[in-house]
Amino acid sequence: MAAPSPVIRYVHVGKSFDGGRVEALRDVSLDIAEGEFRCIVGGSGAGKTTLLRLANRLIDADEGTISVDGTDVRGTDPIGLRRSVGYVFQSAALFPHMTVAENIGITPKLLGATSTETATRADELLTLVRLDAAR
Repeated sequence: MAAPSPVIRYVHVGKSFDGGRVEALRDVSLDIAEGEFRCIVGGSGAGKTTLLRLANRLIDADEGTISVDGTDVRGTDPIGLRRSVGYVFQSAALFPHMTVAENIGITPKLLGATSTETATRADELLTLVRLDAAR
């Protein structure tokens, strides 16, 4: 049986900043299949956030290709792409007056999901990563 096609694919991706003086990523290739749970770990400045920001075109790669559902992200409307790719920002972008579940539910709510659908999806995701919804 063939391996499933990747939902997100990075092929020989590179990204630098400050006119090329700071190399954040070099020759990164990674496939993420539907239903896979991946963790990208590394020290501060290792390129973790850069890698994620490339997938939804918050920034563009200097080299290589990134595809989501088989489509090169460079040919995709960035706003539509961001609405289809889940991305959890680090603490600076979370709403501190909301619970974890409420923060997770913001995007489905903005996309028109019902309160029940939003709560169900938030519960599924919280269970997946073993977080308490009340926190």
